[in-house]
Formats: sequence, C-alpha cells, structure tokens
Amino acid sequence: KVVKNAAGFDLPKLMVGSLGRFGILLECSCKVFPLPERTCTVRAVYESMESTISAMSRLAIAPFDLMCLDIVPPSTLLARIGGMEASLATRARRLNTAMETPTEVLENKNDEVFWENALNFNWVPSHHSLLKIPISPGSIPALECAAKALDPAPTRRYSVGGNVCWMGWPDELGEKSADRFLTALQLPGVAITGSFRNVWPGKHNGHPFSSRLLQVLDPKKRFQPHET
Repeated sequence: KVVKNAAGFDLPKLMVGSLGRFGILLECSCKVFPLPERTCTVRAVYESMESTISAMSRLAIAPFDLMCLDIVPPSTLLARIGGMEASLATRARRLNTAMETPTEVLENKNDEVFWENALNFNWVPSHHSLLKIPISPGSIPALECAAKALDPAPTRRYSVGGNVCWMGWPDELGEKSADRFLTALQLPGVAITGSFRNVWPGKHNGHPFSSRLLQVLDPKKRFQPHET
C-alpha cells in the first residue's frame, strides 16, 4: 500500500542515480502500464547537427506522445511511437510531416532490434567505458565540438529529447582525461561501466545538499565507500 503525503524527503527522486549513496532499496512499489500493441520508429537524417537539434526541439514539445527521441551523431534523429495498431500509421505520417525532411520508418522486427541494441548499449565499442552525462539540448553543440576534437573521438548518443548524453569513452584516453573533458565543459558525469576509480567525473554541483542528506539518511557512513 502506498500512502501519499507531503511530509519528508521525496525519496524516489533522491534514490534514482544515487548509486547506493543514501541506502539500499529492499522493497518498492512500481506503477506499470500495458505494453503498446505495436511500435514503430521514424528516422530522419539532416544536413547538420544544428538542424537535427532544431527538429528534435520541435518534436519534444509537440503532442506526439513519443516513447523515445534520440540523436545519433553526426545528424540522425529517431522518434519512436507506440500504441494501438489501428492508429499507428496515421501517427507516423503526422510525425513524418513534422520532421520536414525525408524519413524512413522502422517497423516490426527492425524496430524491436534497433531499440534492443540501444537498450543494451551494443553501439559502445569494446575497450570503452560508458558515461552518462546530464545535459540540455543547448549543450549539445559544444559537447560535439569538444568530442570530435579528441583522438580517438568517443562515441555518443543523445537521448530523452537531448537531456542525456551516453558517451563511450575510449580506455586509451584514460580516466583523468574524462574528468578534464567534462570539467572544461562544466558538465557532470557518472561512469556506468568500465574501470573508473572515480565514478563521478566532471563538475558536480549540489555537494552541500548531498552532505546534508547523507547526515540524515546515512549518519554512520555505511553507504559511502567511495568517499573513504
């Protein structure tokens, strides 16, 4: 049973992404939704990253009820929709028109395999660490410019309407260079996979807030091995 009230911390938002700093989830209640009858993905290739970001921003605020909205550099935009099979073709045509450029529609197995590979990060090459970087769409051009200047350049994918960057960081560039890279861009990151000793590269704000939470939720410092 779930009791709704406005007292105390908003624990779900604090625990997501905390990597166990505030405690361990032993039991939770989840809200679930039925799977869509069918899904499809509309894919478009633009002339530049700037035009891709512009199209993404238009779709993000349009009433398309998108399941996914991703950018794959250098200039591919992917929008996935799902729902009742009877209405999906009409919705895909509307989405095609809104993209304002020729598109390709991925359906059935092609659609499923594409997003399964994305979900499993199969696009990240071997000998790369996976970094998750919270951003805004306006941060993408500077991030792209800095990434392309590296040798070898890290692989990248932008998800959630340009609010998350998934980056495959080459092991040969090293952990310290990842920290310098993100710090120069004033961006925080977290190492999801790999061998980073410091899993929080980059510039992280909010340390006073985290410290206050840790004093309340973990006064004996049982969940902070990385800070010892």
